[in-house]
Amino acid sequence: QTVGGGPLDTKFAATKLPSGGGNIWTSTDSGASWTEQTGFFGSPPPGQQWRGIASNGDGTKIVAVVEAGDILRSIDSGATWVAMNVFATTKPTLGLNWQDIASSNDGTVIVAVPEGGNIWKSTNSGTDWIEDTTVGAVKDWRSVASNAAGDRLAAVVFGGNVWTWPLVTTTPAFSCAPAP
Repeated sequence: QTVGGGPLDTKFAATKLPSGGGNIWTSTDSGASWTEQTGFFGSPPPGQQWRGIASNGDGTKIVAVVEAGDILRSIDSGATWVAMNVFATTKPTLGLNWQDIASSNDGTVIVAVPEGGNIWKSTNSGTDWIEDTTVGAVKDWRSVASNAAGDRLAAVVFGGNVWTWPLVTTTPAFSCAPAP
């Protein structure tokens, strides 16, 4: 999993896929060199099963999800990390089988999807979270993406459909389109 990577980007973040655990790695020089990040506070120790990672537009705010763990956030390009369950006022459920995460360009809108659960959204950089139950029964979410503004989202269900919607914190308007 990686973030960044546009033609002018110099900051990248990557996670080791869940085949054995690992840490988050960051680069500030377009991938020429990498630094393993171990500065975690209130989160699982390094070596976790990272599933997804996302960044704001300039790479300073990075969020990542741990399978059967927590959502973590860094506001200093990955140098230090805090688990959402430590600082969030309204918290996402701990221990969900998180699969992916997306962020708006400014880092205020964050959306995380678990396998066998509901989509979780924050519109204030992770301080408060809303569990979206409007899609009916829980789904085996696999991936989520956001546009730069964070007001258009798409999420994919394993063996199912692609769900798209504008981000409305009270009553999301979902529309379903068949997966290709």
